[in-house]
Amino acid sequence: FDSPVNFGGLLATVFIPNPDDAAPKLTGVSITAATDTGTDTTPITATAQQQFIALPSGETRSIRLTINGIPKELPPVTVGIADIKAVSAGAMDARATEGVAFPISRAIATSGVLEGGPLVLRSTSGERPGCVSVGGSLVCAQGIAQYGSERTGLHRTIQVAKDGDYRVRILVRPRPGPELDLLLEPLGSDAIRASASSRLVVDPVSRPQSLVDGSLETAWRAGMGDVRPEITLRWPIPREIRGVRLGVAGDLAASRPLTVTAVVNGLPTTGVVSTEGVLRFPTQIANEITLRFDNLSIVRSLDLRTGEFVPLPLGINEVGVLGAADLPRGPRPNDDVQVPCGIGPTLTIDGSTALESSVSLTVGEVLTDALVSAQACGSRVVSLSAGSHRVEVLSTAQFIVESVSLEPITAGSQRPALGVESPDVVTWEAAERVVEVPVAAFPRLLEVTENFNPGWVANVNGIALEPVRVDGWRQAWLVPPGTGGQAELRFAPDGGYRLGLMVGGLAVVMLVVMAAIRPRRLHIPAAPVGQAPMGLLLGGLGAVLLVTGPWGVLIGGAAMGLTGVVMLRYARPWLRPLVAGGALAVVAGIAALYPWPEKLTAPTWWGLALTALSAVAISVLVIPEQRQRKRA
Repeated sequence: FDSPVNFGGLLATVFIPNPDDAAPKLTGVSITAATDTGTDTTPITATAQQQFIALPSGETRSIRLTINGIPKELPPVTVGIADIKAVSAGAMDARATEGVAFPISRAIATSGVLEGGPLVLRSTSGERPGCVSVGGSLVCAQGIAQYGSERTGLHRTIQVAKDGDYRVRILVRPRPGPELDLLLEPLGSDAIRASASSRLVVDPVSRPQSLVDGSLETAWRAGMGDVRPEITLRWPIPREIRGVRLGVAGDLAASRPLTVTAVVNGLPTTGVVSTEGVLRFPTQIANEITLRFDNLSIVRSLDLRTGEFVPLPLGINEVGVLGAADLPRGPRPNDDVQVPCGIGPTLTIDGSTALESSVSLTVGEVLTDALVSAQACGSRVVSLSAGSHRVEVLSTAQFIVESVSLEPITAGSQRPALGVESPDVVTWEAAERVVEVPVAAFPRLLEVTENFNPGWVANVNGIALEPVRVDGWRQAWLVPPGTGGQAELRFAPDGGYRLGLMVGGLAVVMLVVMAAIRPRRLHIPAAPVGQAPMGLLLGGLGAVLLVTGPWGVLIGGAAMGLTGVVMLRYARPWLRPLVAGGALAVVAGIAALYPWPEKLTAPTWWGLALTALSAVAISVLVIPEQRQRKRA
């Protein structure tokens, strides 16, 4: 507050999505109010009515409210505050008064003045979905999701140096929730639809319709507290059905169905799911089936917060109904999703609507939390006079505003409406890519959805592009005005890596050739057994420990020991270089399976196999020959 205030308390509407269901879980939840004179804690209840929050007596310039005691099993932001009103300190019964609403301004004043250059307004960070991509699979957990502090939209106050026209670009992300799920409903009236008793997170990846969308990349996951979860499948026209097939991907982080009860026409049938995921029941004619999962094959995961292994909830990728395979399934990841004009985010300037928008994207972009550009309903150009302006872009129930950019229009600017353009891909390999960039009279960013890495370089017609980091993590390059043609993207360290593989291959060939040539016998005194070779072996094991860890030492040591026993007992001298050369050749072949940068995601067996084969080659060369004693 600009000056000290003295309130008798606050009246707040505490937001709880479902008060009736949440009431048993909200025991012990309270709100602590902190002022300049102290703190006071008030218990809250699961109700949609206003609740009184006590304040410490005395004047204060600030009030901080903290919600305490939210159970871990509840999803993030289960409890929130919708509005606050102040109660006069002189009221006889502070709890009975209506209170006066706070004159709260959400606008953030930006520093600097808009003068000639573009202006980009970004929402404060903090928004995070409940599902993330790990190794190509989508992993969901309640502890991952986090709501940002600007979910309602952007509210900024800017200063403009002089009158001018500006092009507007609005970037948005999907906003998980029931309204977004409605956009992902199948369009056909004859499609199969799914519902469930619970879900783990609100992200669309984990919605019940994922069970019948025809994609193994999505999966429904039951809520953590759902002891016997249920799913229901419905279709419009009754048909003869005889069972279900439950599809669960091997890498799905969830428990598996074991014993399932199928309810058709009110008749339950309980059985154990087969190894193929099939549960059969007597043939019936129906247009609805409910599956109740009575027992699970539990899969556990390590909880990093507690250090304990906790059971994961049930998860299923796809459900097929035996006898209804011809029913349309969807929507699929490549299907379109569109919000019409006037329903997308709205730009207001000084309280007046300046631009309405629509949003068009694919189902896959919704599921992966993609950043997309909102399309203007009409002109993207707005006029701003010199002075102070309040710029607001309101989020919708389906999309959250990520950023707004204002680019001044100059006399020489011929730039079309701003938008996200996808260049034509000529070639796309792990370490080398070529894309076609059209010529433009204005600077642009060439972005790829990968982590920024200084090893990546790009050039267009021999002109090196300046690398930049976008959104704090994304790889991009600045394309100067007037530049266009084929852009070559290359991972520079890859050349040295491949050169090393080639040199290693040539060395193996030379080793085999040298082994095939019988050298002239030289009488050189043999070194005492176990001195130099033992030092080399210990040094090799130390290097393996640094590179591959304890498992590498175990595998490498076992390989060395076994090779030593075999070579000392059975091997002939001429066989040693052949075995070593063969092992090194296999090492080179396995190493080439995952060239840089793909080796960063190589499976564990890859590194252990390289360690074991390298240990074999080293031990063959350093273990001394076993000489036979001549008989007297």
